[in-house]
Amino acid sequence: MGNERPPQQAHESAESQRWGIVAGTFWAFVAFFVPQFLLVPFVGFIDDLRLDENARLFLLQGVSELGAVLLLWLVIRRIYRAGFQDLGLGRFNPLLFGWSILALPAYLIISIFVTNLFAWVFPSVDLLQTQDIGYTNPNGWVLSLVFVALVCLAPFVEEVLFRGFLFNAFRRTFGFWVGALCVSALFAIAHRQLNVGLDVFVLSMVLCYVREKTHSLWPAIGLHALKNLVAFTYLFIIHFK
Repeated sequence: MGNERPPQQAHESAESQRWGIVAGTFWAFVAFFVPQFLLVPFVGFIDDLRLDENARLFLLQGVSELGAVLLLWLVIRRIYRAGFQDLGLGRFNPLLFGWSILALPAYLIISIFVTNLFAWVFPSVDLLQTQDIGYTNPNGWVLSLVFVALVCLAPFVEEVLFRGFLFNAFRRTFGFWVGALCVSALFAIAHRQLNVGLDVFVLSMVLCYVREKTHSLWPAIGLHALKNLVAFTYLFIIHFK
């Protein structure tokens, strides 16, 4: 216990790491796309399994996302001689999730304001499109797989890639606000839908703020999971039932 670094020292250690914008963006893309590319030869085999379509999607998504985290961990360890604690995944403190709970209503209010403002400025743009998340009408034990994929796995992987690795690089070069704007723009573009992009841009800005204030990635993961839990409950518990 005496060897554990306090949050401020962990934050300073993260700031001292060497990956910059170019290297950070490159390795983030490598970590994200390479596992998907390596899975291509196995897609046919997985499609032939006697599984529900949602279960097959969960298998592909789970292997790909865990592969992304593993590949990023190898990059951090082998190339930069660092660890996940330098991304904000140091000592786990449940009290940090208080930030997640407090930040959730702030994100929701800002997101609603930004979306309504955009709709007022650009009335011809359709902001009511349904987000394509791939999963359709899961039930029974498959619903639990979708819960794990959306509420547990996706928040952890996306926070490690965006608010952990990428934000580390952009913040060091541009400072907090410009760095957060850049990472949030990339996060929005990655979701490939304008209405979803507006929402996740706001979410990312709040996540970056929480990451900055706590010097830890755990509250950001918690907030992201809460946001996805709200969406999961609406889409698969309330709406369809």
